[in-house]
Amino acid sequence: MTYTEAHMKKNQKLSQETKDKLRSIAITRGYRPPSQKGLKRVSVWNKGKKCDQLQGENQGQWRGEDASYVAKHNWVRKWKGAALMCEKCGKEKTTKCSIQWANIDHKYRRVLDDYIALCVKCHRAFDKDK
Repeated sequence: MTYTEAHMKKNQKLSQETKDKLRSIAITRGYRPPSQKGLKRVSVWNKGKKCDQLQGENQGQWRGEDASYVAKHNWVRKWKGAALMCEKCGKEKTTKCSIQWANIDHKYRRVLDDYIALCVKCHRAFDKDK
């Protein structure tokens, strides 16, 4: 019988010592045990800091007014929530994208009062009239 045949038998029970050796090898290679699978890794630079200290302008990739169109709309959605009803015609949300946040002055600044909720039809008409 060869080495692999002796050690790779089907349904072979491993001793606790063997399990510990395999677990330590896996961890040194970057694998996480199943009990830690849902946990996030904490880098050294942010260890001990609270999440609110790493948001907004304190976050390393913050671009402020230079942020993209999509990033600014995501920011509005984060602070104002999902748009639920059109402010012009009163239509209520039926699908995921039926009501959208529209920028009033079309300058796309980070001013929450500069965004209104509009349905797709009113949003197109509003952008066409700019």
